[in-house]
Amino acid sequence: MGIERIVASSERDFVDKSVDYIEECIAKHQGRSASNFVLGLSASNGRMRRARQADVWSTLAGRMGVDWSRVFVFLVDERYGCSSQEESNSYLIRDTLVKNLHRRASGFPEHQLILPDTSITPASACAEDYERRLCKMFEEESGPHLVTFGLGGDGHIASVFPEWYQSVPERWAEAIQKKRTVLVTETSKFEVRTRLCVNLRVIREAVNIFVTLQEGSEEAWTRVKRSFDEERFGERRHAKRAKVVEPTGVFLSTDGFLMVQAKGRKPKPAPKPPDSPLHWVLRYSTISTMQLAVDKENHYAFVVLGAAGDLAKKKTFPSLFQLHMGRLLPGNMHIIGVDNPQFHKDVTNVTDFWDQRLREHLEKQKGWVNEDLESFKERLHYVQVQLDQPDTVVALDRHLRSLAEDRPKEHRVFYLALPPFLFAKAVENLRERCWSQSGWNRVIVEKPFGKNGTQAAELTDSLKKYLDEKEIFRMDHYLAKTLVLNLLTLRFANRELGHLFHCHHVANVRITFKEAIGVEGRAGYFDGYGIIRDIMQNHLMQVLTLVAMEAPATLEAEDVRDEKVKVLKQIRPIAPRDCVIGQYEGYQLDPDIQAINRKRGQSSKRVWTLLCVARHHACTS
Repeated sequence: MGIERIVASSERDFVDKSVDYIEECIAKHQGRSASNFVLGLSASNGRMRRARQADVWSTLAGRMGVDWSRVFVFLVDERYGCSSQEESNSYLIRDTLVKNLHRRASGFPEHQLILPDTSITPASACAEDYERRLCKMFEEESGPHLVTFGLGGDGHIASVFPEWYQSVPERWAEAIQKKRTVLVTETSKFEVRTRLCVNLRVIREAVNIFVTLQEGSEEAWTRVKRSFDEERFGERRHAKRAKVVEPTGVFLSTDGFLMVQAKGRKPKPAPKPPDSPLHWVLRYSTISTMQLAVDKENHYAFVVLGAAGDLAKKKTFPSLFQLHMGRLLPGNMHIIGVDNPQFHKDVTNVTDFWDQRLREHLEKQKGWVNEDLESFKERLHYVQVQLDQPDTVVALDRHLRSLAEDRPKEHRVFYLALPPFLFAKAVENLRERCWSQSGWNRVIVEKPFGKNGTQAAELTDSLKKYLDEKEIFRMDHYLAKTLVLNLLTLRFANRELGHLFHCHHVANVRITFKEAIGVEGRAGYFDGYGIIRDIMQNHLMQVLTLVAMEAPATLEAEDVRDEKVKVLKQIRPIAPRDCVIGQYEGYQLDPDIQAINRKRGQSSKRVWTLLCVARHHACTS
């Protein structure tokens, strides 16, 4: 019948304060009572939320203020019919909380973990089995003492979905009946449709109720809170009803007696089910809510120029999607795709951008569910901009300002997924017409950085004309590949292998780059730059330096860069006679290449394969 509000300032703070609350509830109970503590846990939907839940449970297992030998743990809800065991809530709780408790020998007995046996079929039989074991435990331990769950964007809690009970009124009666039961519910909004969950009576009887408000549940919480406030604190004004004189029902019988006709009571209509089960819980219980603080000071905009191109759809946006699922992007950050309508006539708005460019490549990522895609889509916007038309750049600035919603500080990152010859023009337009005056600005440029050393130097000079060095980030996306990232660990974190990475033990190093795809829409780019500039002088040169460099002083970017530069300075120039170059068979048969050949009047001579053999030792270490 009340609300205690807890606000977290960051992801880490969210986890810590959630664990603090749970630990405090358990410690208080164990400090004043010799009885066991009954803890009910609920998992979330979507990779991002489940990852946060895993952090909470793993951190909770490491807290020393709890006597886990006196704690019973049960699942408030479970997914039934998962395609793999890893998708179940039971697996999540075992893989985080239980595994870490056993790892530190906390004394938590296995029999005090009460989980549904989802191998029992059908779901109703599984629910009956779980209900029997749960109710027995509740009776013996006088629980539950704490129940935790999240509020969904549709208003559901603990797998009690509004769409499930609103379609059939009798289901709401099952959800709130006085008897403790386990329900079988259904949903059309999430990847696992069938759920097992305790009814709301179990939640209502808990001594403490802890509700997490996460991404997408803000509107649902606002509706619940408004209804609760109106019901509890609003003035109930009853309109005056006019008195209606009804017939008395008195009549004279044939025997001459006065008879009175009895009037039966009209049956009361069944109450309408609420929009959210949490509203019903609030009528009878005090809850504690946990949510991330809304940053009203800062707004972050990540602007991708060239968003409809090949690099952005295959590399940039999938990477941003992974950051989104990993909870590494600020909640108040928008991602704005920008491109020239002359080159991408099929993309005019964010819907086209999503359907024609992004969805196919995002769905190839691992670990996502529909909720992750939808929440990422909510961050997206698309604006058509032509760099030779300043008015369109000004329109982009207005759009970014509108997204900031009058926040005092606007921070902008401009990612240039553009050909290098457009870098200077793009930066000039952004600096003069789309630059934040209230926050910081950063510009990310992707390889290749020009066609040769002279152009690279000119490109650097043109960027420095408008930007400070701290505002420029030069990116080689190949460095983010798992194999490349693991090179440092393989070399410097393994003492035995580290000694073998030496010229006394290594006869030669062969770096092979293979792709299973052809040009695939990149004909204009490859025919203009060739595979040597695209791969050799950036991607593979970076791999070469990682293989040959000495251990850096630290893993900070500057220290790693310094060691790479030392390697490059020791490599002698490669003569053309040491190289074998060629072109893949079938390259000229690509329709886009043939179109370029017809326009040019001759076949392309661009190199598509390269074999380079260095005749001298690159370094002596």
